[in-house]
Amino acid sequence: MKIAILGAPGTGKTWLAQALRLALEQSTTASSIHIADSPPLMAVILAAVISDPRLPDTQLTLLAREHHRSFDLTLITGMDLPCLTTGAPTQEARTRKQIDKRLREILDEHAVYFTVVYGTGQARTDCALQAIAHHSGLPLTGTGSGNPAWQWSCEKCSDADCEHRLFSVLLKA
Repeated sequence: MKIAILGAPGTGKTWLAQALRLALEQSTTASSIHIADSPPLMAVILAAVISDPRLPDTQLTLLAREHHRSFDLTLITGMDLPCLTTGAPTQEARTRKQIDKRLREILDEHAVYFTVVYGTGQARTDCALQAIAHHSGLPLTGTGSGNPAWQWSCEKCSDADCEHRLFSVLLKA
């Protein structure tokens, strides 16, 4: 199983990839799971947001899209982690939001199924492990204490408690 981790800068892609690798080392299925932290499509999206938000169909873009089709699961790191800057919204924070928005648009445009991973620390790792287990059918579990309240699919789940937690955090920011 090949897993791609995408997300805006500062949303914990590398941390999540390392945490998943450590968690999966304890599993007998670890050797069958490959985790790619920021695959080529992420670099193309970053370049597009900085230079041309329309993501022109260059050879590099087409190759990155084609390469991304080889992944079985795409995880996007949520925007729930605080931006490293403080105070009023800065250009960095705006760029981060633009990248996240454009990333989701591009994946939607190309019918790439993805799961957004939220939480901090072990909760984020457990959320990603749930997504992997759901997608693969493998019995993966995190090292956290028990099951988190959120169980699956944010796309259209209408879990009011989950939405309340998410929007409460966003409003505080």
